[in-house]
Amino acid sequence: GDLPPPPICQQTWHERLIASMPKLEVFIVAGQYAHAFHLGERRERTLTETVRAWRAYAPRFFPVPHPSWHNNHWIAANPWFERELVPAMRRQVHKVLGLDR
Repeated sequence: GDLPPPPICQQTWHERLIASMPKLEVFIVAGQYAHAFHLGERRERTLTETVRAWRAYAPRFFPVPHPSWHNNHWIAANPWFERELVPAMRRQVHKVLGLDR
């Protein structure tokens, strides 16, 4: 459902998993719970405002809505998301993976 992940998951695995991958260069931060965890007080008041402010977090973090069919309406109502953020995110992922040559 739309419930946040159980706190035990974050407490047990999240920090340890991230620490085990010190070369992580890009985080695709999907959904409001991930925004809260990764962006903390830097995030905006709403999910839309946070995603719209993506340039403030890039190139390391790309806040996006949760990838759910429930968000098709959000994506349609915010055409800048696919026009601006998605191509920039794709370019950064390609750069990190060495596919931009």
